[in-house]
Amino acid sequence: MATGRFFGVELPAKVNTTVYTVPTGKQVVFTLNACNSGSKTVLLRIAFSAAATPVAGDWVEYDASISSAATVASFVRDGLVLGPGMKIIAYANESGLNLSGWGYEEPV
Repeated sequence: MATGRFFGVELPAKVNTTVYTVPTGKQVVFTLNACNSGSKTVLLRIAFSAAATPVAGDWVEYDASISSAATVASFVRDGLVLGPGMKIIAYANESGLNLSGWGYEEPV
């Protein structure tokens, strides 16, 4: 069973980015953290999708505002669970947003 940090990435601006895909035969229980290290407020979108391109119903956060680094600028969601093949897809409207996920994988 894999445990610990699954991904850590600075999101490019204005691009849907797949940051993690749950392995076949596994489920993942995880925490998601976003930290804005830039100088502008960033709008964050998060989707959990079986497809590479999310549809409207896949978005679980849409344009969540994360303040600039001059303030306490983080976003945390925990207790998240995804099944085999599901993707975590993120989008930021500006650069400077760092997204991390950690937790554990277990067989289903």
